[in-house]
Amino acid sequence: QHQWVDKTVAVVYPNRNAMTKAQLERTAQWFLDNFQEAQLSGDVCVRLHLEWYDELTSNLDALSTQLANDPDVAAIVGPFNSNSLEIFAQACQATEKPLIAPTATSEEVIRRYAVPTQSGARTVRPFLWSLTENDVAFSEVVMKADATLIQELDFLISSAVILSPDNLYGKTFFDWAPFQAENLSINLSDNQQYSSTADLVNKVKAVLNDNPQIWEGLLVPTIHMFCVMENLDQLYQVAEMRRRWYLDFSQINEGYGIPDGTPIDDPVYNQYAGEIAAFRRTWIALSDFSQEEVNALTDGQRRILEDYQGFSPYADPTTGFELSYERKYGVKPSFEECKCYDGLLLAGLACPNLA
Repeated sequence: QHQWVDKTVAVVYPNRNAMTKAQLERTAQWFLDNFQEAQLSGDVCVRLHLEWYDELTSNLDALSTQLANDPDVAAIVGPFNSNSLEIFAQACQATEKPLIAPTATSEEVIRRYAVPTQSGARTVRPFLWSLTENDVAFSEVVMKADATLIQELDFLISSAVILSPDNLYGKTFFDWAPFQAENLSINLSDNQQYSSTADLVNKVKAVLNDNPQIWEGLLVPTIHMFCVMENLDQLYQVAEMRRRWYLDFSQINEGYGIPDGTPIDDPVYNQYAGEIAAFRRTWIALSDFSQEEVNALTDGQRRILEDYQGFSPYADPTTGFELSYERKYGVKPSFEECKCYDGLLLAGLACPNLA
């Protein structure tokens, strides 16, 4: 005879489109089925009830206060974005409501809401649980890769530029990259923040205009760029501008003669793909990346994005979760699905001890 305990967990997630919602709900149901089956050998079993909230359209100030003070909500999984998480952390700290952050990576938020102590004793109960390495470690990984490339091409690349968004997400990179660059002996010539996608594109173009160089017939950069981006569209806008800039520069200096007005995804551009690929080798950090966005790209857009090398702050996708997911659904999971599953599992395991 099993004793079932009913607990409610709120899930606050970015509902970008119908596919995102369907995938996360499917993963959640998969977890619920597995979780129930795994408990059948015990005496006390937890039956989780999920409430779903959209962090993109909800009034987060009101929602965070509501959920943090709701005695029927045992825990909150989400929000997924660092800026949204900060709002929830403020409300949950006051009530010590367990808050599980699946994908938020801002060092600023995680450090600020760590459990404070006085004379070595905790003053509040731990309430914020982050499931992803923060961006201090992420930034260091990228900078080490940058240092390796600069070492390999030291006869071409003399320094580096960091571009990051002027918000909570970008602040970690802006604050830590200079320190890490110094430790890795990288000559960081500029550390800039951008306010919008258009501002990012203009800043990248300004760097290119200031630092072109011809070497053995090829246009190569003298400065290496590392861009922290918030979505796939920003990467595409930068990649498209860089390809046009490269070919415009080459036409002027080497007379390639590509007709004005030629679409960027026209096959004529691929005649120089090798040179373009060598030139646009740039590291990117992209935290918000979905398969839906990739599927929406045309073949021409995908060619434009080839050869960009990015880093993800999430766990190695070649894990048991991905293999099980592919076997069950026939497609690869998004990073969010993996972390959502982990967040629900943590909530489920903790629920018997939660009020």
